[in-house]
Amino acid sequence: MRISREQIIRRMRDAGWGFQRRGKRVEIWKNTITKQRLDLPLRNHYTKTQVAMVLSKAGLTPTEIEEFLSVAVK
Repeated sequence: MRISREQIIRRMRDAGWGFQRRGKRVEIWKNTITKQRLDLPLRNHYTKTQVAMVLSKAGLTPTEIEEFLSVAVK
């Protein structure tokens, strides 16, 4: 099961995150409200576990993450 980068980015934007800059292996995202930063590894597709870790760091609840995964999994 793989989840595309675009799906994760859409969900992060919905949660108040915005792109800040790109590094060699990660993109740096910043929450517009809390100013917290988050590293998003540069990949085209992510596993369920990787997505859960990123969205957890982004502040989504376990319920929100499970809902996202149930819709997003290809």
